[in-house]
Amino acid sequence: MAPPVLRRDVEDRFLREALMTCEFCESEIPIGLSVCPTCGKPQSAPGQSDRRSLWFVLLVVVMFGIAIAEHHLFFRN
Repeated sequence: MAPPVLRRDVEDRFLREALMTCEFCESEIPIGLSVCPTCGKPQSAPGQSDRRSLWFVLLVVVMFGIAIAEHHLFFRN
């Protein structure tokens, strides 16, 4: 019968096997590194690009709303 697997062993194995892709050179790097060891460029924090996309969409919606409001104010009959 095999001995039970310890939680620390599972966590260590996960950390060794968990990889992410560099945003610039697309090489695989361990999760948690803030700088790619291959190209030396800084990596964004997880979820940071999603936050940027959300702010961009919000900005576009607000600008579109302002443009429509100005159109209705200036071209009223």
